[in-house]
Amino acid sequence: MSNLNRRKFIKTSSLGAIAASTLSINCQNNLNQSNQGKYLGGFKTSPISNIKAAFIGLNRGGTHLRNFASLKNTEVVGLCDIYESTLKRELERLYQITDNLKNLKNYWGSKKEWIKMIDEVKPDVVFISTDWESHTPMITEFMILQVMYGNGAQIGIIQIIIQ
Repeated sequence: MSNLNRRKFIKTSSLGAIAASTLSINCQNNLNQSNQGKYLGGFKTSPISNIKAAFIGLNRGGTHLRNFASLKNTEVVGLCDIYESTLKRELERLYQITDNLKNLKNYWGSKKEWIKMIDEVKPDVVFISTDWESHTPMITEFMILQVMYGNGAQIGIIQIIIQ
């Protein structure tokens, strides 16, 4: 690799690292500040005093779960993963964050358990952190049921709205 290419690589990778760290800091700052009264493009709905959330895919979604559980006026009502061991690991972590888990139900063992969970716990919002092949049928079902859903790109937006 020539010096010019090496120099360009170091410059580009350094700028990328700065951008990534800035994004992370901004997301954390958004979680720590009050956002009441922000204009949301004319979106209106009645306030929900306690937002109930369900989570599908806990290996990828553990951080989303813990962030949501740490917010006031929220309740985790459903956890779903294919693997029981993953669910139990995230449940242990969840108990370190909140004790508001009296209505929590857990689902594991098949790729269709999320349907049962949604039917039983009736969440206000569902966080999807699964493989891409699973997203489409889940999102389609949530649209039919009129349940708000989120995936990786939308999670930060949903967290800002519910604060």
